[in-house]
Amino acid sequence: MSYSTYILCQAEEPVSRQKIADFIRDGVYFEDEPRYDPSPPTGNLGRLSICFDPRRAPIIVERLESDEAAGAIEEALDATGRARLPEYRGEEARQRVVQEIRQHIQLTRDVIRFEFDRDALTEDAWVMLDSIENEIIKEGDGILYAYEDGFYGASLKVMARIRK
Repeated sequence: MSYSTYILCQAEEPVSRQKIADFIRDGVYFEDEPRYDPSPPTGNLGRLSICFDPRRAPIIVERLESDEAAGAIEEALDATGRARLPEYRGEEARQRVVQEIRQHIQLTRDVIRFEFDRDALTEDAWVMLDSIENEIIKEGDGILYAYEDGFYGASLKVMARIRK
């Protein structure tokens, strides 16, 4: 089943296809080099398919444009209304964190979507995915919105969970 996460970056175009491919190669996540589409993985991000195992669904990394980006931003803003912190933090802390998240989302200049099948990812693919997301968060001054799960900052530290 397809699942998406979004990195909402304040920096514009924080990553290229080649940078992602280099990061994967340098991280030595897989025994064999993944296949990329397009190949070679050069140029602006646009859309990049990472096939880490020919028997499994690829990971798609895509820079969203106009309406799709606006939709992802709106969805993330809506989700802040259901954001929760551990009960011991209290309502004042929740309001402060939600406000910080909302401000960040409103200043978003670039949206990167990761689309993948959670059941198809190997342990190595999960580690690679987490590493790439964290790198883009750092370089793009971003936060990650995991659909119906939560908001994450640098080092994929939980900022707030989504109330279900």
